[in-house]
Amino acid sequence: MCTGMLLKQFFNERGITASAVAESLGISRSGLYKKLEGKTDFTMTEARKIMEFARMNNEEIVRIFFS
Repeated sequence: MCTGMLLKQFFNERGITASAVAESLGISRSGLYKKLEGKTDFTMTEARKIMEFARMNNEEIVRIFFS
């Protein structure tokens, strides 16, 4: 599974909205969806912000971003 799909699943399981994630990244919802769909890439800064915002543990980080 790609990073975007894993992130969508993670957000759904945690009840995290796309609006909240986009706001935490300082981008629009449509910009976030482009990243989740693989049309544009997440920057390292954005990935780090997501990890902090969503309070991911090490296992989740590895599974989502490094699989």
